[in-house]
Amino acid sequence: MADERTPTLGELQDPCYRARKILSKMNRYRIDPRRLKMTESGPSGRGGQSTVSMATIMPPEEVPTWIPEERLTEVLNTTFAIKKLKFDPEDDGESVKVFKSFVNELSLMATISHPNIVKLVGFVENMREGHAWIVLRWEANGNVREFLRLGEWDIPEHISLIQDVANGAEYLHSREPPICHGDLKSLNILVDSSYHALITDFGSARIQRC
Repeated sequence: MADERTPTLGELQDPCYRARKILSKMNRYRIDPRRLKMTESGPSGRGGQSTVSMATIMPPEEVPTWIPEERLTEVLNTTFAIKKLKFDPEDDGESVKVFKSFVNELSLMATISHPNIVKLVGFVENMREGHAWIVLRWEANGNVREFLRLGEWDIPEHISLIQDVANGAEYLHSREPPICHGDLKSLNILVDSSYHALITDFGSARIQRC
């Protein structure tokens, strides 16, 4: 049943009211940060607006479990990529901007499912503590630029990766309404263990409305 409660004046004056309402409907993706164990020795990445770290999820006996039983197989004993958005929690204007972008990225990723698009696992959010993290599966082959540079790949492998990206982009553009990725480049295309390309980083993605 839809929530038809009339928002209060204070809520209407909150610049993040709509984003908070969207995020409240995504609690099944919310992750207790105590369950994430950062892998200090693993590789990491850094972009203009975020950093990426490796992590594993601690088993249930270490911290009271938050994971629904049906998702245990999916998340335990798996390495994850933690995309951490960079912002100053003391800067209200910056925090509002980052929070809205964070929720937009999460809400878009939660609605899409395709073999050539990275899958959303969950998120950590505590803006006062400076936490706006997106949890994704870690792809050890890295992005397609690194993958092709470090290996001796023939034309068929190149074509296969191009086809994967085209399939993922076609899926996004065929949605109703269509989704524009907004930043499709080699750094935002990962290669999984089966050598398939996965589109990632939806921070610039937008729904195209008429």
